[in-house]
Amino acid sequence: MALDVEASDVVRIVLQFCKENNLTQTYAALAEETQCTLNTVDSVEGFLGDIRNGRWDLVLPQVATMRLPKRKLEDLYEQVAVETMESNEVDAARALLRESVTMTTMRLEQPERHARLERALERAEAQRLDKASAYPDGSSREKRRNAVARALETEVSAVPPSRLLALMGQALKWQKHCGSLKPGEAFDVFRGEARLVADEEERYPTDLSVIIELGKKNHAEAVAASPDGKSVAVGSSDGFVELYDWDTGKLRMDLSYQAESLLMMHDDAVLAVAFSLDGDMLASGSRDGKIKVWRVSTGACLRKFDRAHAEGVTCVSFSRDGSKVLSGSFDGVVKIHGLKSGKTLKEMRGHTSFVNDAIFADDDALVVSGGSDGDVRVWDARTAESRRAFKLPQPASARASGAAAPVARVVAFSDARVLVVPRHGDAAHVVDVTDGSVQRAFAVEELGAGAGAGDEALHAKRLVSGAVSPKGDFVYLLGGDGTVHCFAAVSGKREHALDTRAPDALGLCHHPKQNVLATFAAAGGVKLWRA
Repeated sequence: MALDVEASDVVRIVLQFCKENNLTQTYAALAEETQCTLNTVDSVEGFLGDIRNGRWDLVLPQVATMRLPKRKLEDLYEQVAVETMESNEVDAARALLRESVTMTTMRLEQPERHARLERALERAEAQRLDKASAYPDGSSREKRRNAVARALETEVSAVPPSRLLALMGQALKWQKHCGSLKPGEAFDVFRGEARLVADEEERYPTDLSVIIELGKKNHAEAVAASPDGKSVAVGSSDGFVELYDWDTGKLRMDLSYQAESLLMMHDDAVLAVAFSLDGDMLASGSRDGKIKVWRVSTGACLRKFDRAHAEGVTCVSFSRDGSKVLSGSFDGVVKIHGLKSGKTLKEMRGHTSFVNDAIFADDDALVVSGGSDGDVRVWDARTAESRRAFKLPQPASARASGAAAPVARVVAFSDARVLVVPRHGDAAHVVDVTDGSVQRAFAVEELGAGAGAGDEALHAKRLVSGAVSPKGDFVYLLGGDGTVHCFAAVSGKREHALDTRAPDALGLCHHPKQNVLATFAAAGGVKLWRA
């Protein structure tokens, strides 16, 4: 029996595809010509939750493709402008007030309302914006957010994402059922269903699973795991950022931009990569001091910080809400960058040498950094002021030379504790960032004061990186000779030593849900190890 399909439904499916792939001009032209609207979101609750939590960088792009009543749109833009002022992002607030179509219309039709916002902007520029100026009607940020959410709740509806690809997937499944497609042929990209990755009971990896080959003249400089367990991001010495499948080690061709060789890339070697907590974004930092933020699903560059640092970017990480990027550099500075404004929000100076790693801690209230000066520094993320600085117990070689061992990695451990891994040391330490006290040590071996730079064999065994398993049962320390030392986190006992057969080892990272480790070195690709 034939099924009748409404032409307007076809148009809406195409509009959804344009929206999801950032084809904004095509979307606008098609919507204008057909007079079809698409006030849809993947999840109404998710959309309203983004409003109530002030995730305006996620809300505004969705609203831009909708047709909403002018009054509700003005209320939304007013709230975004006020909160941007409260965050001291005055340039972004000024642009919103004076350049957006919605606020320009408000200035013409409601001059008194617009003038009040301009006065609030002036107070924000002078850092005198208070609650009475921001909310003169006696309201509050939470009440205004809730009011905007209630107003927009009736204007949007939820539809499953990627309907066009889903319908194509169903057609391909039917072809497979009829025998037109051979079993095993790749067409998962058209199903529109996420592949689930199950959690595993934690065990340390022992066997080589697969090697991600990067070419003879290329090697990985940075590796990161996506939170959903699908992808391992590899930043390479040739400037490319690529996403590989954890199971097969192959480039993910279900991402259309990678299938078309439209890869994420920098002009110089990529030294740092990190995913946002929701896995939607990927940040990358390069040797020329630049940072780029990418949309994982499309490969689109969402934000560029061309002058993030004066020298190479050694580390990047996202805040929990995905609105900020933290970075460290060879220039010795730790910075926080705002994705909304595209500007550097905070600078933290105090290290006297390279900053090798930096992470947010204590629900983003603190920043913890480690440098080649041997210092671990704790900063107030809001004020950029230094809370404290301390050095770890030093290996024998450092005590003999009088120079502190550089800090290679700072890894979140639990609560207010971090795992600090010294470069070329023989022990990593769990440290309480609130007072700098050492809670536990994981010692590889005491190499002795005689194992200095002149003893190359012993020097190569010293630590270069570390990681913690997802549930915190195991601590992994990587030696420069390619040995991964696996410790039981509770007892501190070394349970296993994994020989990755990779001298000049550079780093490692752990799968977020499974017992899989990725290790990489100056040669030999990225190796994936399973329990």
